[in-house]
Amino acid sequence: MAKNLFFFSLLLGCLILVRPGAAQVVQYLPPLVAARAVPPGLVGVSQVVDARPGRPMALGYSLSGGAGPQPVTFAQPLAPTLLAFLQQQVPPSKTPGQELVMRLTRLELEELKLQTLAHLEAEFYRMGPDSSYQLVARCAEAAQRPLTGKREAALVAHSQNLSDVLLGALGTGGNLAQWLPNEPRRVNSQLRAAEPAPPTGSRWPILAEGATRRAGFYRTFDDFRNNQPTEADRLEVERHPNSNAERADDYGVTPYYHEANGRRRPATIYWGFSDGQHAYIQFDFAYHRLLPQLGGFMFYTPPKLRGYGVPAYGTAALTRERYELNLDTGTGTPFLPTQRSLSAQHLPNPLSRPTQLLVYRPRSAKGPAAQIRLAPDQPAQSLAAGEYLQFSPLAGQPLTVRIQLAGGMEVTLPVLPTAETAVYLECRPGQDVPLQQVKVEVGAAAVSRLID
Repeated sequence: MAKNLFFFSLLLGCLILVRPGAAQVVQYLPPLVAARAVPPGLVGVSQVVDARPGRPMALGYSLSGGAGPQPVTFAQPLAPTLLAFLQQQVPPSKTPGQELVMRLTRLELEELKLQTLAHLEAEFYRMGPDSSYQLVARCAEAAQRPLTGKREAALVAHSQNLSDVLLGALGTGGNLAQWLPNEPRRVNSQLRAAEPAPPTGSRWPILAEGATRRAGFYRTFDDFRNNQPTEADRLEVERHPNSNAERADDYGVTPYYHEANGRRRPATIYWGFSDGQHAYIQFDFAYHRLLPQLGGFMFYTPPKLRGYGVPAYGTAALTRERYELNLDTGTGTPFLPTQRSLSAQHLPNPLSRPTQLLVYRPRSAKGPAAQIRLAPDQPAQSLAAGEYLQFSPLAGQPLTVRIQLAGGMEVTLPVLPTAETAVYLECRPGQDVPLQQVKVEVGAAAVSRLID
């Protein structure tokens, strides 16, 4: 009893540290430094207009350092800071008709469990002889770098990401040869007006207002996010009672697909599927219904998730004997809400230790070697037929395994390493689904055959 009370008190203390009313200390980004030179012949920017919806002070929030989410921004106003950096790279043009204005509509920083990200969207205008502004270019840029546990290093990574997206935007807007002809014009007041706040989920086509849910299998997260399932004619769904149901339409499902000969088989190789009404994600060898929330989706899993990196005493994500997981909007990787709101230093998770992740390729899977990596910044490892790779990621930390095929196409698979058993992924580059997680006993037997 005393032990349980200690764990509950510790967890409550951690949640208090990140309560909405807790004091927040603004974290200022270091100066922007260009990581690469810009190509010659670009037109420079003479003005930067901050037209982001609401023009928020914070560009994002940092979770590094163990003090809870802290707002991140520049020490000086945003528009002059960006303009000074851009003009260091390319001085503004003095040629009439080439005075370039960058209208910033999005600039966001994000921290995931293992990486930092920056997203930028902007429009470029040139001043016309009638003092109106004509649109000449649009751009959307993104950059990412690995995240370390130290706040100072995370801030440097954020600053480097911002430098990258700004240089990418300058390369688009400042390229005279690619300027768009006959685009709309804005008067000065329209140019400087902030964009309206986008409706919830507008960046996900599947969340767009009035979007019709199509039936079929989702082979990848992008298929789901873009509302583009395939193979609807092969899908059959069996519904069965859900013991944890909170609504009449909340039921368990088992999807099947029909082979060309009419034989029905359980659908275990797909990221998810839609029955035409609801969407489902495959997680831990079962399919779970995705529920919309602000800007994305979440789903529930049974309490057996305790064996998948969740502390046995951590009840923050437990609801009616079910765990709540969110879906990362960038990668489609499931994560516990506490992993975004609490630093890893807050919860003494005994399961956050190296575990085993094995990626194997049967001898029958012929063809060129595939390239496997666990993060975009990591070097790829080659995997030929009859070989296997072994990794040691931390338990309880979702990651995305990436496989690059011979034609240059990259396929991703989100996994959640467990501290109790190894995770086995089977690689078959010639198949429709070239990378899939298999049950432990299946993977262990397959790797044993490769070793013998």
